[in-house]
Amino acid sequence: MSDERDFGTEARSNRDRPAQTQLDILKVLEQCGIHLDSWNHYIRQQEDALKKEPT
Repeated sequence: MSDERDFGTEARSNRDRPAQTQLDILKVLEQCGIHLDSWNHYIRQQEDALKKEPT
């Protein structure tokens, strides 16, 4: 008898695929104290900077 296991399988929900977790990033940002208006402003700035970047 052998008690060997494949590396990493002990952390999985089954032996085939890792457990999947759905996550709402906006809720996480709120929980971290990041205001959504500030986040949206930051994203717009990044998008504008990418548009101005020469290709």
